[in-house]
Amino acid sequence: MRISLSTLIKYRNWTMSYPVCYHTSNMKFLIIETSTKKSFIALAMNGSIQEVIFLEGGKALSKTIDSALQRLLSQTKIENISAVSCGIGPGSYTGVRTGVMIAKIFSYAKRIPIISFTSLQAFLGEAKSAALLDARSAGIYLLEENRSPMLYDCEKAARTLPTYSSLFSPDPAPLKARFPNLSIREKKPDLSRIAAISAQKYQKKEMGDHASISPLYLK
Repeated sequence: MRISLSTLIKYRNWTMSYPVCYHTSNMKFLIIETSTKKSFIALAMNGSIQEVIFLEGGKALSKTIDSALQRLLSQTKIENISAVSCGIGPGSYTGVRTGVMIAKIFSYAKRIPIISFTSLQAFLGEAKSAALLDARSAGIYLLEENRSPMLYDCEKAARTLPTYSSLFSPDPAPLKARFPNLSIREKKPDLSRIAAISAQKYQKKEMGDHASISPLYLK
C-alpha cells in the first residue's frame, strides 16, 4: 500500500490545528472500512453520517483510496476531527492492511485517537441474524450481535448456519456456492450502525493511539 507524498505532507500540515481532545458534545469521525468488496470512507458527526464515498474493494483499492480520501475531506466543511474509526477485519488481507495503515497515518499526523470495530458489524441484520464472509480454504468468517467474530471450517458452518434466522453478507456469491440450500442475502454496509458504534466507543474512551491498532486475522 502506497500513500502519496502529497497526502503525507497534507496530513502533516493539518497536525498543528488538531490537538488531542475528547469532547463528547461535538464528535466528528473519519470512518475507514476496507475489508470487503463494499468498502467505504465516510465522515460522521455525533453518530450521524455526513458524507460517504463507496470504494471498489480488492486490488483496485490501493490505487483509489488516496484520491478518494482527499476528495472526501475537501468536499466537506467538517473540521477538527475527533478520531479515526477503522474496520480491522476480518476480511481481505490487503484491504484490511490498507485501511489500518491509512488510519494509523492519519491518527499519527493529526494526533487524534483511533477507534476500531469489527468489519462485519457493518453487515449485521435483525436479531438472531449473522453476518458472513468467505474465508476461502479456511472456511467462513461469522459474526453475530454482541459476540466476537469466528472462523468456522465448512463442516462446522454447515451445522451452525441453519440455526440463524437470517444470514447476510457483503459478497454472498461464494457462500451460496458452498451452501446452496441456505438463503444468504447480500447486504449493503449499515453506515448508521458504524457511526453509532464509533460515537459510543468515543464516549466510553474505548480507543487508542496509532500504535494500538492492528488488523484482525482469525486462524
